Amino acid sequence: MKLVILAAGVGSRLYPLTADRPKAMVEVNGKTIIQKQIEEALKQGIVPEDIYVVGGYQIEALKKVLPSGVNLIENPDYATKNNVYSVALLKEYLNDGFILFNSDVVFAPEILEELVRENYPDVLVVDDVNPLDEEDMKVVIENGFITHISKKVDPKKAHGEYIGILRFGSNTAQKVITRCNEMVENGEINGWYETALNTLLPELKIRPVSTKGYLWTEIDDFKDLEYAREIAQKINW
Repeated sequence: MKLVILAAGVGSRLYPLTADRPKAMVEVNGKTIIQKQIEEALKQGIVPEDIYVVGGYQIEALKKVLPSGVNLIENPDYATKNNVYSVALLKEYLNDGFILFNSDVVFAPEILEELVRENYPDVLVVDDVNPLDEEDMKVVIENGFITHISKKVDPKKAHGEYIGILRFGSNTAQKVITRCNEMVENGEINGWYETALNTLLPELKIRPVSTKGYLWTEIDDFKDLEYAREIAQKINW
């Protein structure tokens, strides 16, 4: 299984920590987020040659922390295009399924273990334990399948939050990459790959994998970073 890590973003809300490095390189308990993510992937048997990191902002700094063998894909338009473009770039590199991490997610190792153990090919990791708010990437689940993913979903109607970790088999991976390319070609460069996925859900069968209450957090600002450093000590990050 291959791994994709989306790490092109600036992380402007973490400035000045991100003045000379991408958000993926912010340190949590002595290690950068992306280094720790890769460590956890290696523990699950993913080899460096099967890891693809999409970088952009301060890409030279990013190169210095990636293990030998890891593939680095450059997104030169990171400042003007959202992560839909980063996923679109995968078209030239991947013809198979993959696990995907957003590079700003700190997570308990058990979450990745749950994902790897899941036999169903197409899954999103969903926090169905903690309360939701308006800014979360929310999901709706019906009959065991995800039918909607969007920040615009009413929290009262959502069943959980997508935490930025997924696994797709080859067929679904290629459909999502193709749809991301279509969005870019149509000028929808400020969109998210989750938006592309949402448009495909009527024809796909994607299941949720619960976090089961294991700790995780997405890091957008200093409040998130403080929380990440707190939970990192509890999850051996």
